[in-house]
Amino acid sequence: MAIQIKEEYGMLKILGVLNSETARITTNHVNQLLEKKEQVMLSLEGVLTMDKMAARAMEKLYCNTVRNNKILSIFGNQNSNISDVLRETNTHYILSSDRV
Repeated sequence: MAIQIKEEYGMLKILGVLNSETARITTNHVNQLLEKKEQVMLSLEGVLTMDKMAARAMEKLYCNTVRNNKILSIFGNQNSNISDVLRETNTHYILSSDRV
């Protein structure tokens, strides 16, 4: 399944499978937004599956955003489809505890 990136109410929603290829697409999209904005909200609640490479890519995106003094809020704590891989890769800390 191809990935869909939708913007609703100021939040990017990722829908579909997040793997190394689609994570690169997502990262590029978010980076383009961060060139214009100080803050981006990213929802992973519509992700059906995520592999370890995608988890690492999201972590790298998060860390680079922080390094550039920008804010990336990633939501997905309620998505059981991604929780195991985030725990396995120790990347679960990138998820914001707040819900919008």
